[in-house]
Amino acid sequence: IFAPASMKEALVPLGTDFEERTNINVELNFGGSMTLARQIDLGAPADILITAGLYPMEFLQSKGTIADNSVTQITTNSLVAVVATDRNILATDIKSLFQTTARPVIADPKLSPAGLYAKQTLQHLGLWNSLEKRLVLASDVRNAIAYVESGAADLGLVYYTDAINSRKVRQVFAVNPKYHDPIVYPGALMKDTVSKDPGKQFLKYLLSSESKARLSSLGFGISLSVD
Repeated sequence: IFAPASMKEALVPLGTDFEERTNINVELNFGGSMTLARQIDLGAPADILITAGLYPMEFLQSKGTIADNSVTQITTNSLVAVVATDRNILATDIKSLFQTTARPVIADPKLSPAGLYAKQTLQHLGLWNSLEKRLVLASDVRNAIAYVESGAADLGLVYYTDAINSRKVRQVFAVNPKYHDPIVYPGALMKDTVSKDPGKQFLKYLLSSESKARLSSLGFGISLSVD
């Protein structure tokens, strides 16, 4: 199963639970969604792909790699601005926060949907052109938040789920979902998988009440209130 880095905390225990229920072995490979899609396109052996956004899935659909009628929406996410827990800020809104921050970080838009959503947000705020040269680009959203945790970046635009599961950063502003494309997580079977039935079982399991409860406890599928 190839899956986005932002779902690691959810999918590892869910995979273990699925194994115990079905006696089907689950192997997980995490990374930036577009990176994973390109790996599969180059022949990496995957049975299921889960992505943090539609584009990587559509990329493989255009290649004829995705099994027909197998794409299903698993959950959703939100985007937030975070700083280190001990950092004080004076900004009153997200736009002024980015304007006064020396080293902001986002995931690379070419590798990760999180980065694409962040870019869309900055474009909507009219900040992309002025920030582009000093933006730190991380390989995926998990590495983006690690930059903020370590002090290598002053500010990050990351998924809500990553923000609430880190003790070293704090959320300062939620991003209005109108600023970017909907953050959805589709999952699908690969057309040439030899594990079609187990794959179908796992995708069905991810839609179960137990899985939804686990995802919700980690911040997935939650609509944030935005001022």
